[in-house]
Amino acid sequence: MAPTKHTNGSTDPTDERVTEYSTLSLQQVDEAHRIDGITGPALHVENELDAFGREQEPLWKAEGILQSRPALIAHSGLKVQAETAEHLSRRHRRLVKRAQRRLERTVAALSPFVRRKKGQKTWFMVRTGLLLLGDVAGQAGAQIYYGEIPELALTQALAAGVAVVTAGLVGGEIKDLRLAGKRKIERANLTTQQEPFAHLFDGTDDGTHFVKALVYVGATVGVLISTGIFALRSTIDGPLSGLVYGALAAGIAAASFISSYIVTDEIADAIDTAEKDYERTLKRQTALAASAPLKTALEKHAEDESIRYEHETRGQAAQLTYEGLKHRVLRRNPGVAGHGPAAEPEPVVERRTRDDGSGA
Repeated sequence: MAPTKHTNGSTDPTDERVTEYSTLSLQQVDEAHRIDGITGPALHVENELDAFGREQEPLWKAEGILQSRPALIAHSGLKVQAETAEHLSRRHRRLVKRAQRRLERTVAALSPFVRRKKGQKTWFMVRTGLLLLGDVAGQAGAQIYYGEIPELALTQALAAGVAVVTAGLVGGEIKDLRLAGKRKIERANLTTQQEPFAHLFDGTDDGTHFVKALVYVGATVGVLISTGIFALRSTIDGPLSGLVYGALAAGIAAASFISSYIVTDEIADAIDTAEKDYERTLKRQTALAASAPLKTALEKHAEDESIRYEHETRGQAAQLTYEGLKHRVLRRNPGVAGHGPAAEPEPVVERRTRDDGSGA
């Protein structure tokens, strides 16, 4: 067989020894032979091959250390970063579990009281955008036609449009008051799951007078902007045009009010908040677990251990090779070693037992 090359450039002596000992012949002489059952000490060749076998494990371990050294160095260089990332990831798992438990409790306690249908929030955003776009277009065109610089006209129209849409959002506050009254439950009748959310079932709101004030302010905003658009359009196109565009502005404010009223649901918002909190912590946990230094360090550690284990196994296999080679040498030399160990010691030729029981 061809000699095996180690990675350090040296030739594996095992291959050469296998070739050498496979053809070895032990010379038999009268003064030194062991054909009487192999019951005595081991032959020199047996001891020699046993020594070669014992040599293999440390040799292959050393080879494994050499091969795994780059991975070990890389792993050591990333140790501090990897430990930090692992520590943060392990501690953050508690936040993920806490957020998950909070979400489960929130859904269990509040899901029967959800009134907002799936997808309504998305449609609310779409409606709000379209209302804003329509209001901006109506105002900006009139201001540009009136002689305002287009950039300034668009900016002012956008501000007024946002004001109209925002004024309509007061409808959500009114919806909250109505739903709070509908789901009122006496504290003694709350379930164990609902008790942490008792404030959502008491049917009262100390801020009712603030809601009324917001409604008045929102109505004032709608009236002022509608009046402004009416005056602007009346100056440019006449009273009829001013009435049309003023009514459109008032209608946009009213539509924003209705849209916010429809989509508002304090219970659904509480569940959405818990879901987003859980998703946010889960995303952060995934990012921590996928830390590049931690990933590389784990890979290098696995590579280091794998290479060392491979070479330790090869060393054990090489040791077995020498054990088999020893038996091959003995098998090829039956004139000296016999055909195998005797079942029991054989008598030595020209030895007799004395009358007193001792050998002669």
